[in-house]
Amino acid sequence: MSRNEILLAAVTALSSTVLAQPSGWPASPDHLTLPVWPGVAPGAPSNLPPEVDSNTAKDPLIAGRPIVRLTNVVTPTLTLYKPTVKSNGAAVVVFPGGGYRILAIDLEGTEVCDWLNSAGITCVLLKYRVPDTGPYPKSAAALQDAQRAMAELGGSQCGYCTPGFITSMVAEHYRVKEGACDHHALGGNLCRCTGYRPIFDALKSLGTAPDGPLKERLQKPAPLRNRFHYSTRKGNFSRPANLAECFELAEDPAGRFVAGNTDLGIATNLRGERYAHLISVETLAELRAFVETPEAVEIGAALTLSEIAERWTSAPAVFHEWLSLFASLPIR
Repeated sequence: MSRNEILLAAVTALSSTVLAQPSGWPASPDHLTLPVWPGVAPGAPSNLPPEVDSNTAKDPLIAGRPIVRLTNVVTPTLTLYKPTVKSNGAAVVVFPGGGYRILAIDLEGTEVCDWLNSAGITCVLLKYRVPDTGPYPKSAAALQDAQRAMAELGGSQCGYCTPGFITSMVAEHYRVKEGACDHHALGGNLCRCTGYRPIFDALKSLGTAPDGPLKERLQKPAPLRNRFHYSTRKGNFSRPANLAECFELAEDPAGRFVAGNTDLGIATNLRGERYAHLISVETLAELRAFVETPEAVEIGAALTLSEIAERWTSAPAVFHEWLSLFASLPIR
């Protein structure tokens, strides 16, 4: 099943409820339109006038013509716009702007969809609630509509970058520190969607980490990394407790030693390589040594980059400069 077929099925499955609120902007009949919420949207006011195009003759023209300024939206909807040429498999959820007062539903909605459709991209236009529905935390209404639309359609900001940013933000939020979160904790994560500013602002907006099971667990010592092994139908993973066990496992011709994930991640993600038996050396004391002499520096293969930085206090300044640019803190 193609991405567009999945998207269409997801939209169709949202609800079969007839829209209860009259619309001042009806999409043409050839576009499937369904409500975002199966019933009344959470916190929806019951005293708003009918949904209407609030544009007047006094409003400025855009590119020589008026635009639709939709307001009094109580029932958010999703409208499907199919490609007008051969589909390329991509899909986009379109959020028209309007300062949480109106929706520029044509200028920043249908026209965007038409343009993307001409490039083979499927669009779902979200008509979210206005007015006075944001920004969060002033009101959560518009954010709720956006979150539900993205969740129902299986979308996210970006399938690659979002998990890394969230992991780094959580780690920094719960790190024992004085003052606000350090935006350098996001280093190593790439974003081609929104740009970094809103992500940095989100990190800086975090207050004190809340009490709860995660905070309580972080106050306890890290668990011991003992001998470990598990098998699946696709392969095996072993973590020997000492060198003798490691040498025994090394007799497996399918065995592959691993310390960390950097090179292994590249090989599996970019080259499609798979390994029948991974052998981790992270617990071997002999490979966790750090010895510095006037003649040489001995670095154990099982040390993490952060551990090396902590122990190698006399390292050249360029090493620490380079380290801050290498991947993200959880990876280091």
